[in-house]
Amino acid sequence: MNASSPLNPKSGVCVWRLLLVMMTIGFLLNPGGRASAEEYFSCPFYSNAACLSLGETVCSTSGKCVKDSSICFDQFECNYMGFVCKSNYNELVDDYNELLDDYDEFLDDYDELLDDYDELLDAANALSAYSSALEDCITQAATMEDVRLCQ
Repeated sequence: MNASSPLNPKSGVCVWRLLLVMMTIGFLLNPGGRASAEEYFSCPFYSNAACLSLGETVCSTSGKCVKDSSICFDQFECNYMGFVCKSNYNELVDDYNELLDDYDEFLDDYDELLDDYDELLDAANALSAYSSALEDCITQAATMEDVRLCQ
């Protein structure tokens, strides 16, 4: 045997060919390497196996599963009434903001009416005072000339 012979263990070619043949036989007998994994697959007592599609998850019966887009809160974040969906929450916020705007408009109208009332009350008080002063003047007048001078 010469040094470049494929059967010469020192050439390295023999080892690579043997390794390639063994791998080919292994893949032919075990395509994708699944059979060995399935052979040793087991589940704990009182549990069931599950086949999952891409993106699916498994939650235990004692666990809580949520979607990736979910927002998690601390245990006592909300009161006993629970949670609300974001879309419903946004609608409620919009409704609240509309009610708040309506309230602000009513409050502005009320303030204007209150100002008008105060002006009318001042005018009524001024007229009442003028009326009382005129009545006093007429009551105390001795002549018609004195009555004409009452203003």
